[in-house]
Amino acid sequence: MALIRRLQNSFVAGQIDKTMAMRSDMASYGHGCETITNFRPLLLGGLSRRPGTQYLADLGVDGFLGRFIFNESQQYILFFNAEDLDIYTSAGALAQNLTTPYAAGDLDEVRYSQSGDTMIITHPDHAPRKVVRTGATSFTIATLEFEENSAGFPKYQPYNKYADTTVTLAASGTSGTGVTLTASSAVFASGHNGTIIRYKSKECLVTGFTDTTHVTVTVRETLPSTTATEDWDEQAFSAVRGYPRTVRFHDNRLVFGGSRDLPDTIFASKIGAFFNFDLGTTLDDEAIQASIGTDQVAEIRHLVSAQNLQIFTDREEFFIPTSDTKPFVPDNVAFRRQSNFGTGNVPPIRMEGATMYFDRSGQHLREFLFSDVEQQFSSTSMTKLIPTLLSTPVSMIGVPHSTDHEEQYVYVCNTDGTLALLHTLRSEGVTAWGKWTTTGTFESITSIEDDVFVMVKRTINSATKYYLEKLRFDWTLDCAKNLTASETTSWSGLGHLEGATVQVVASTFHEGSYTVSSSAITTSSGQTNIIVGLDYTPEIKDMPFEATFANGTVANKMKRITRLTIHVVDSHTWDVNGYTHPLYEVTDDISSDPPTRNGRFEYRLRGYDRLAQVTIGQSAPLPLTILGIEKEVRI
Repeated sequence: MALIRRLQNSFVAGQIDKTMAMRSDMASYGHGCETITNFRPLLLGGLSRRPGTQYLADLGVDGFLGRFIFNESQQYILFFNAEDLDIYTSAGALAQNLTTPYAAGDLDEVRYSQSGDTMIITHPDHAPRKVVRTGATSFTIATLEFEENSAGFPKYQPYNKYADTTVTLAASGTSGTGVTLTASSAVFASGHNGTIIRYKSKECLVTGFTDTTHVTVTVRETLPSTTATEDWDEQAFSAVRGYPRTVRFHDNRLVFGGSRDLPDTIFASKIGAFFNFDLGTTLDDEAIQASIGTDQVAEIRHLVSAQNLQIFTDREEFFIPTSDTKPFVPDNVAFRRQSNFGTGNVPPIRMEGATMYFDRSGQHLREFLFSDVEQQFSSTSMTKLIPTLLSTPVSMIGVPHSTDHEEQYVYVCNTDGTLALLHTLRSEGVTAWGKWTTTGTFESITSIEDDVFVMVKRTINSATKYYLEKLRFDWTLDCAKNLTASETTSWSGLGHLEGATVQVVASTFHEGSYTVSSSAITTSSGQTNIIVGLDYTPEIKDMPFEATFANGTVANKMKRITRLTIHVVDSHTWDVNGYTHPLYEVTDDISSDPPTRNGRFEYRLRGYDRLAQVTIGQSAPLPLTILGIEKEVRI
């Protein structure tokens, strides 16, 4: 019988799919795991128990999270829900409630972009809204109004002729009210009421709909004639034609992307005049209106402002090349197709100089990255080894290294309520994924600088709750509160966990499990500072043991792990294949808090099977960091 030793000194491949169980020929096999749940990958290859969450507020209803950052001291969490936009401070206090037109079914298509104290919100079925911060805890919301001159006209909004180029328009008069416009084909609808139609570039405000070829207007600018002409158009955005699908501030312009009837068109404002879309005579500072114009109409879903304007559609990915000598101006707009994966509703993010986006399948997170050698963007999949970790993603954020961690993380909320975590480090070829779960479901996620906020759906005392919570890298419980007092056993202020079984941690000691009743618990020992919250279960399971010899592999042979060594740092207790490492050893002072464990710990295991896998978990909510494992396997 052979005795084989195998060292796994890092977990830089993260969780890899179970269908790779026979792919020990790949380098990722030796640095990955079959399961990584509720751990976070570390910069140098280890795994650490994931951070807990701090309870901030009861949001009341379902919705999604966003952010508004004015400066370092005034940062806000946006909560979009049915017909409301609730604005919270980063501490979880409600600062403002605003009314919106978005029903619950509209929320998936809400997009926004912010510059300074102004945010623009778009949806393809609703006119754009403008949110303005007017004070530290005050905001206003209104329908976006395009610029007009001091006389009230012309209105500098985008225009387009949706009718066939041969369709003409005639007027019954050149000025005044009650003027009739007559089209040579059916082009009008009742929704045209209140919109502007331009006859030879002169504005007419529609005041009445007669039929599909006749409307009544008030002439805002004297018309040059009344004869039938092909030179006419209408405002690009309206209830009849649809509204912008997405928005982005880019190169000191406000840029809209697509609409229902112009799905592949971008509209960019004048430079420094965000609400002026006057095309003028195509001078460099004037507005831009251009269509992609491919053989199949591409629906613009997202815009990303980077060195160039990146355009993500339902079919393909594009960018508009610009440089110091060829800026983003009307005479320099060319759409360059880069890949054809398409994208869904989850907005892309910027990370490590690249743009990450989910393709239209929702199963692949792709990295849109420019290559100086090839002079084009590639769309490389970052999820080819873990397709089962993604389940119809609904939101995504990226957080560079922070005061809490050195790693760069991408967080993805899935429809099934799990959260997929990616640690990425392109310079080292690191793409390490894991999965997070909680007592409930992760529904939405956002970030403000270093801080990460989640909306979690929980069942509390038989009622469905939607809680705003913040990741706490120094805590090991979810939906938790930090309570302080003079030494006591009675603790209140836990109404958000009424009826729930909670865990209590005091310093590095697991004080015990309790049930919240009347918003309070009574602990078995007196404490001055405790953290109370919900536990979660961390678990890692390595890949099946494999080795190849001259006479073949040992994949299907019965095996026994005779010796297992685990290297931990700054840890307290952990479980190995069901065995719990004790909090205290015989030489420890049990009157003090459990000591921190560092170094290698050895275990003798029993039993034969064909996989020789190890499962490491934790039954107490205390810090745990694993750097590697070594197995001695007898074949």
